Amino acid sequence: MEVYVSTQQDGLLKYDNSPSSIVKRLISSISKTGRNITMDNWYTSIPLAIDLLENHKSTIVETVMNKNIRTKKCQMSLLCEKNYVDKCFNGTINSIRQYVENKKIWVSIDEKPDVGGSYVANVIVGTLEISEPGKSFLLNCEVLEKANNSTIAKLFDRSMGIIWPDGVKHDNVLLFVSDAAPYTVKAGKNIKALYSKMEHVTCLAHGLHRVAKKVKRRNSYQKAQHLMADKENEANLIFIKANYGNIPSCITRLEASGIPLVEAIGIWISIGTRASFGTTKSAQPHTNASTEKLRAASDCKTAPD
Repeated sequence: MEVYVSTQQDGLLKYDNSPSSIVKRLISSISKTGRNITMDNWYTSIPLAIDLLENHKSTIVETVMNKNIRTKKCQMSLLCEKNYVDKCFNGTINSIRQYVENKKIWVSIDEKPDVGGSYVANVIVGTLEISEPGKSFLLNCEVLEKANNSTIAKLFDRSMGIIWPDGVKHDNVLLFVSDAAPYTVKAGKNIKALYSKMEHVTCLAHGLHRVAKKVKRRNSYQKAQHLMADKENEANLIFIKANYGNIPSCITRLEASGIPLVEAIGIWISIGTRASFGTTKSAQPHTNASTEKLRAASDCKTAPD
Protein backbone atom coordinates (compact mmCIF):
# COMPACT_ATOMS: atom_id res chain seq x y z
CA MET A 1 0.00 0.00 0.00
CA GLU A 2 1.15 3.53 -0.72
CA VAL A 3 -0.40 6.86 0.23
CA TYR A 4 -0.76 9.26 -2.67
CA VAL A 5 0.41 12.73 -1.55
CA SER A 6 0.06 14.52 -4.87
CA THR A 7 2.95 16.46 -6.37
CA GLN A 8 5.80 17.00 -3.92
CA GLN A 9 8.34 19.77 -3.67
CA ASP A 10 11.83 19.23 -4.97
CA GLY A 11 14.21 17.65 -2.48
CA LEU A 12 15.77 14.37 -1.31
CA LEU A 13 12.45 12.84 -0.31
CA LYS A 14 10.61 13.64 -3.52
CA TYR A 15 8.94 10.59 -5.09
CA ASP A 16 8.07 10.13 -8.71
CA ASN A 17 4.27 9.93 -8.59
CA SER A 18 3.68 9.24 -12.27
CA PRO A 19 1.19 6.40 -12.84
CA SER A 20 3.80 3.99 -14.20
CA SER A 21 6.23 4.63 -11.30
CA ILE A 22 3.48 4.05 -8.72
CA VAL A 23 2.51 0.75 -10.34
CA LYS A 24 6.11 -0.51 -10.49
CA ARG A 25 6.74 0.40 -6.85
CA LEU A 26 3.57 -1.40 -5.74
CA ILE A 27 4.37 -4.60 -7.66
CA SER A 28 8.03 -4.80 -6.61
CA SER A 29 7.34 -7.75 -4.28
CA ILE A 30 5.68 -9.84 -7.05
CA SER A 31 7.82 -8.77 -10.01
CA LYS A 32 8.78 -11.61 -12.38
CA THR A 33 6.37 -14.08 -10.76
CA GLY A 34 4.03 -14.26 -13.77
CA ARG A 35 1.13 -12.53 -12.00
CA ASN A 36 -1.71 -10.57 -13.58
CA ILE A 37 -2.30 -7.05 -12.24
CA THR A 38 -5.68 -5.31 -12.17
CA MET A 39 -5.54 -1.52 -12.22
CA ASP A 40 -7.67 1.53 -12.82
CA ASN A 41 -7.59 3.15 -16.25
CA TRP A 42 -5.71 6.15 -14.78
CA TYR A 43 -2.61 3.99 -14.44
CA THR A 44 -2.94 2.06 -17.69
CA SER A 45 -0.89 2.84 -20.77
CA ILE A 46 0.60 0.88 -23.64
CA PRO A 47 4.24 1.72 -22.71
CA LEU A 48 3.54 0.51 -19.15
CA ALA A 49 1.99 -2.74 -20.44
CA ILE A 50 5.07 -3.40 -22.58
CA ASP A 51 7.41 -2.60 -19.67
CA LEU A 52 5.54 -4.93 -17.28
CA LEU A 53 5.44 -7.73 -19.83
CA GLU A 54 9.10 -7.59 -20.90
CA ASN A 55 10.84 -6.57 -17.67
CA HIS A 56 8.51 -7.86 -14.92
CA LYS A 57 6.88 -10.90 -16.63
CA SER A 58 3.45 -9.53 -15.68
CA THR A 59 0.24 -8.83 -17.58
CA ILE A 60 -2.49 -6.31 -16.81
CA VAL A 61 -6.25 -5.98 -16.75
CA GLU A 62 -7.71 -2.48 -16.63
CA THR A 63 -11.06 -1.00 -15.67
CA VAL A 64 -12.11 1.28 -18.50
CA MET A 65 -14.82 3.86 -17.88
CA ASN A 66 -14.70 6.37 -20.69
CA LYS A 67 -15.81 6.88 -24.27
CA ASN A 68 -12.51 5.62 -25.68
CA ILE A 69 -13.11 2.05 -24.50
CA ARG A 70 -13.11 0.49 -27.96
CA THR A 71 -10.00 2.37 -29.17
CA LYS A 72 -8.03 1.52 -26.05
CA LYS A 73 -9.02 -2.15 -26.10
CA CYS A 74 -8.01 -2.42 -29.76
CA GLN A 75 -4.65 -0.84 -28.98
CA MET A 76 -4.05 -3.30 -26.14
CA SER A 77 -5.13 -6.24 -28.33
CA LEU A 78 -2.72 -5.20 -31.09
CA LEU A 79 0.00 -4.79 -28.49
CA CYS A 80 -0.46 -8.35 -27.23
CA GLU A 81 -0.64 -9.75 -30.75
CA LYS A 82 2.54 -7.94 -31.79
CA ASN A 83 4.70 -8.43 -28.72
CA TYR A 84 3.40 -11.47 -26.89
CA VAL A 85 1.46 -14.00 -29.00
CA ASP A 86 4.29 -14.58 -31.48
CA LYS A 87 6.78 -15.12 -28.67
CA CYS A 88 4.52 -17.66 -26.98
CA PHE A 89 3.80 -19.47 -30.24
CA ASN A 90 7.42 -19.66 -31.35
CA GLY A 91 8.55 -20.76 -27.90
CA THR A 92 5.95 -23.55 -27.79
CA ILE A 93 6.72 -24.77 -31.32
CA ASN A 94 10.46 -24.80 -30.60
CA SER A 95 9.93 -26.90 -27.44
CA ILE A 96 7.75 -29.38 -29.39
CA ARG A 97 10.29 -29.51 -32.20
CA GLN A 98 13.21 -30.18 -29.85
CA TYR A 99 11.35 -33.00 -28.09
CA VAL A 100 9.95 -34.71 -31.20
CA GLU A 101 12.68 -34.07 -33.79
CA ASN A 102 14.64 -37.33 -33.46
CA LYS A 103 11.82 -39.63 -32.25
CA LYS A 104 9.35 -41.89 -34.02
CA ILE A 105 5.92 -40.27 -33.98
CA TRP A 106 2.20 -40.80 -34.58
CA VAL A 107 -0.09 -38.18 -36.10
CA SER A 108 -3.83 -37.61 -35.71
CA ILE A 109 -6.00 -35.20 -37.69
CA ASP A 110 -9.62 -34.35 -37.00
CA GLU A 111 -11.78 -31.58 -38.43
CA LYS A 112 -15.12 -30.06 -37.53
CA PRO A 113 -17.29 -27.50 -39.36
CA ASP A 114 -17.83 -24.12 -37.73
CA VAL A 115 -20.89 -21.87 -37.96
CA GLY A 116 -19.49 -20.21 -41.09
CA GLY A 117 -19.25 -23.44 -43.03
CA SER A 118 -15.45 -23.69 -42.87
CA TYR A 119 -13.66 -26.65 -41.34
CA VAL A 120 -11.38 -26.21 -38.35
CA ALA A 121 -8.73 -28.95 -38.49
CA ASN A 122 -6.46 -29.89 -35.58
CA VAL A 123 -3.22 -31.82 -35.90
CA ILE A 124 -1.97 -33.72 -32.85
CA VAL A 125 1.39 -35.49 -32.77
CA GLY A 126 2.82 -37.86 -30.18
CA THR A 127 6.00 -39.80 -29.64
CA LEU A 128 6.24 -43.59 -29.79
CA GLU A 129 8.35 -44.73 -26.85
CA ILE A 130 9.55 -48.26 -26.06
CA SER A 131 9.64 -48.27 -22.27
CA GLU A 132 7.05 -45.64 -21.35
CA PRO A 133 3.99 -43.79 -22.71
CA GLY A 134 4.90 -41.05 -25.15
CA LYS A 135 3.96 -37.38 -24.93
CA SER A 136 1.40 -35.78 -27.25
CA PHE A 137 1.15 -32.17 -28.47
CA LEU A 138 -1.30 -29.99 -30.38
CA LEU A 139 0.98 -29.08 -33.28
CA ASN A 140 -1.20 -27.21 -35.75
CA CYS A 141 -4.67 -25.74 -36.15
CA GLU A 142 -5.92 -24.49 -39.52
CA VAL A 143 -9.18 -23.42 -41.14
CA LEU A 144 -9.93 -25.38 -44.33
CA GLU A 145 -12.37 -24.16 -46.95
CA LYS A 146 -13.24 -27.77 -47.77
CA ALA A 147 -12.69 -31.11 -46.11
CA ASN A 148 -11.53 -33.62 -48.71
CA ASN A 149 -8.63 -35.99 -49.28
CA SER A 150 -6.51 -33.27 -50.92
CA THR A 151 -6.83 -30.68 -48.15
CA ILE A 152 -6.22 -33.30 -45.43
CA ALA A 153 -3.11 -34.64 -47.19
CA LYS A 154 -1.70 -31.12 -47.68
CA LEU A 155 -2.41 -30.23 -44.05
CA PHE A 156 -0.57 -33.37 -42.94
CA ASP A 157 2.50 -32.49 -45.02
CA ARG A 158 2.52 -28.83 -43.89
CA SER A 159 2.34 -29.93 -40.28
CA MET A 160 5.33 -32.25 -40.68
CA GLY A 161 7.21 -29.26 -42.10
CA ILE A 162 6.64 -27.47 -38.79
CA ILE A 163 8.50 -30.23 -36.93
CA TRP A 164 11.25 -30.58 -39.52
CA PRO A 165 11.63 -27.19 -41.29
CA ASP A 166 14.98 -28.22 -42.82
CA GLY A 167 13.61 -31.38 -44.37
CA VAL A 168 10.87 -33.77 -43.30
CA LYS A 169 12.06 -37.08 -41.84
CA HIS A 170 9.51 -39.26 -43.58
CA ASP A 171 10.69 -42.52 -42.01
CA ASN A 172 10.06 -41.17 -38.49
CA VAL A 173 6.29 -41.00 -39.09
CA LEU A 174 4.99 -44.49 -38.28
CA LEU A 175 1.28 -44.08 -37.54
CA PHE A 176 -1.61 -41.92 -38.78
CA VAL A 177 -4.86 -42.02 -36.79
CA SER A 178 -8.06 -40.47 -38.15
CA ASP A 179 -11.79 -40.99 -38.42
CA ALA A 180 -13.15 -43.33 -41.06
CA ALA A 181 -14.71 -40.74 -43.41
CA PRO A 182 -14.17 -41.88 -47.04
CA TYR A 183 -12.10 -38.80 -47.92
CA THR A 184 -9.88 -39.31 -44.87
CA VAL A 185 -9.29 -42.95 -45.79
CA LYS A 186 -8.35 -41.82 -49.29
CA ALA A 187 -6.05 -39.13 -47.85
CA GLY A 188 -4.33 -41.83 -45.78
CA LYS A 189 -3.57 -43.81 -48.95
CA ASN A 190 -2.16 -40.69 -50.64
CA ILE A 191 -0.02 -39.81 -47.60
CA LYS A 192 1.45 -43.34 -47.49
CA ALA A 193 2.98 -42.72 -50.93
CA LEU A 194 5.39 -40.24 -49.27
CA TYR A 195 5.59 -41.80 -45.80
CA SER A 196 6.32 -45.39 -46.77
CA LYS A 197 6.73 -46.73 -43.18
CA MET A 198 3.47 -45.21 -41.98
CA GLU A 199 0.35 -47.21 -41.14
CA HIS A 200 -3.10 -45.61 -41.29
CA VAL A 201 -5.53 -46.67 -38.55
CA THR A 202 -9.08 -45.39 -38.29
CA CYS A 203 -10.51 -44.54 -34.88
CA LEU A 204 -11.96 -47.49 -32.94
CA ALA A 205 -14.84 -45.35 -31.62
CA HIS A 206 -15.92 -44.50 -35.17
CA GLY A 207 -15.65 -48.19 -36.11
CA LEU A 208 -17.91 -49.24 -33.25
CA HIS A 209 -20.36 -46.49 -34.20
CA ARG A 210 -20.54 -47.77 -37.78
CA VAL A 211 -21.08 -51.33 -36.58
CA ALA A 212 -23.88 -50.17 -34.27
CA LYS A 213 -25.56 -48.31 -37.13
CA LYS A 214 -25.31 -51.37 -39.37
CA VAL A 215 -26.78 -53.61 -36.67
CA LYS A 216 -29.62 -51.15 -36.17
CA ARG A 217 -30.36 -51.03 -39.92
CA ARG A 218 -30.62 -54.82 -40.11
CA ASN A 219 -33.08 -55.02 -37.22
CA SER A 220 -30.74 -57.32 -35.31
CA TYR A 221 -32.28 -56.20 -32.03
CA GLN A 222 -35.54 -57.89 -32.99
CA LYS A 223 -33.68 -61.03 -34.09
CA ALA A 224 -31.82 -61.22 -30.78
CA GLN A 225 -35.05 -60.78 -28.84
CA HIS A 226 -36.68 -63.52 -30.91
CA LEU A 227 -33.82 -65.94 -30.16
CA MET A 228 -33.88 -65.15 -26.44
CA ALA A 229 -37.64 -65.74 -26.34
CA ASP A 230 -36.90 -69.45 -27.02
CA LYS A 231 -36.72 -71.04 -23.54
CA GLU A 232 -34.45 -73.82 -24.77
CA ASN A 233 -31.84 -71.28 -25.98
CA GLU A 234 -32.09 -69.45 -22.68
CA ALA A 235 -31.57 -72.71 -20.76
CA ASN A 236 -28.55 -73.58 -22.90
CA LEU A 237 -26.94 -70.24 -22.21
CA ILE A 238 -27.58 -70.53 -18.46
CA PHE A 239 -26.05 -74.02 -18.44
CA ILE A 240 -22.97 -72.90 -20.41
CA LYS A 241 -22.42 -69.96 -18.09
CA ALA A 242 -22.74 -72.12 -14.96
CA ASN A 243 -20.35 -74.81 -16.27
CA TYR A 244 -17.98 -72.68 -18.32
CA GLY A 245 -14.90 -73.89 -16.43
CA ASN A 246 -15.61 -77.57 -17.15
CA ILE A 247 -16.67 -77.36 -20.78
CA PRO A 248 -13.21 -77.44 -22.52
CA SER A 249 -11.90 -80.44 -20.55
CA CYS A 250 -15.17 -82.38 -20.94
CA ILE A 251 -15.37 -81.82 -24.68
CA THR A 252 -11.73 -82.97 -24.90
CA ARG A 253 -12.65 -86.20 -23.06
CA LEU A 254 -15.55 -86.82 -25.40
CA GLU A 255 -13.33 -86.27 -28.43
CA ALA A 256 -10.77 -88.66 -26.94
CA SER A 257 -13.55 -91.29 -26.93
CA GLY A 258 -13.78 -90.92 -30.70
CA ILE A 259 -16.73 -88.52 -30.74
CA PRO A 260 -16.52 -85.64 -33.29
CA LEU A 261 -16.40 -82.11 -31.86
CA VAL A 262 -19.85 -81.08 -33.14
CA GLU A 263 -21.45 -84.22 -31.70
CA ALA A 264 -19.58 -83.80 -28.39
CA ILE A 265 -20.93 -80.26 -27.98
CA GLY A 266 -24.42 -81.50 -28.83
CA ILE A 267 -24.27 -84.22 -26.16
CA TRP A 268 -23.01 -81.76 -23.56
CA ILE A 269 -25.78 -79.25 -24.28
CA SER A 270 -28.42 -82.03 -24.40
CA ILE A 271 -27.49 -83.18 -20.90
CA GLY A 272 -27.32 -79.59 -19.70
CA THR A 273 -30.77 -78.79 -21.09
CA ARG A 274 -32.34 -81.80 -19.36
CA ALA A 275 -30.58 -80.94 -16.10
CA SER A 276 -31.73 -77.32 -16.31
CA PHE A 277 -35.35 -78.28 -16.82
CA GLY A 278 -35.18 -81.14 -14.31
CA THR A 279 -36.91 -83.47 -16.77
CA THR A 280 -36.38 -87.13 -17.48
CA LYS A 281 -37.75 -87.57 -20.91
CA SER A 282 -38.38 -91.09 -22.02
CA ALA A 283 -35.62 -91.40 -24.50
CA GLN A 284 -35.46 -93.86 -27.28
CA PRO A 285 -33.45 -97.01 -26.57
CA HIS A 286 -29.71 -96.18 -26.69
CA THR A 287 -27.17 -98.27 -28.45
CA ASN A 288 -24.06 -99.30 -26.58
CA ALA A 289 -22.09 -96.51 -28.32
CA SER A 290 -24.57 -93.78 -27.44
CA THR A 291 -24.77 -95.06 -23.84
CA GLU A 292 -21.00 -94.74 -23.52
CA LYS A 293 -21.17 -91.23 -24.93
CA LEU A 294 -23.77 -90.14 -22.41
CA ARG A 295 -21.89 -91.80 -19.57
CA ALA A 296 -18.72 -89.92 -20.56
CA ALA A 297 -20.65 -86.65 -20.73
CA SER A 298 -22.26 -87.33 -17.34
CA ASP A 299 -18.86 -88.02 -15.81
CA CYS A 300 -17.64 -84.69 -17.20
CA LYS A 301 -20.63 -82.86 -15.80
CA THR A 302 -20.06 -84.17 -12.32
CA ALA A 303 -16.29 -83.67 -12.37
CA PRO A 304 -14.93 -80.93 -10.09
CA ASP A 305 -13.50 -77.71 -11.59
